[in-house]
Amino acid sequence: MRRGAVTSAIAGDNIYVSNGYKDSDGNATIIEKYSIKDNRWSIINSSLVPKRFANSETYGNKIYIFNGWGNSNLEIIDLETHKKTKELLIMPTQEMQVLPFITEKYIRSEEVG
Repeated sequence: MRRGAVTSAIAGDNIYVSNGYKDSDGNATIIEKYSIKDNRWSIINSSLVPKRFANSETYGNKIYIFNGWGNSNLEIIDLETHKKTKELLIMPTQEMQVLPFITEKYIRSEEVG
């Protein structure tokens, strides 16, 4: 399967690639993990909201996926359980101005509680 318009982030010995599109059947709603140590790919979650050209960052054993064409949701995936822990909807007209603030707020709230 070939993919494009993906986002990626690294945590520990793993690279996480999410969203984008698949050449075979449209939008990709998955996160794939590439283990650098084992040289192996695996799918860890397949419940993402479709988007292309998103951004992602890792912090505190979570991956934060945000912005992108298709929607501007912030999705937070726990890298231990591989489950979506939060999803925040952002108004399309506001996404570029407020996303850094909202992302920082959510990262800080995850640290606190």
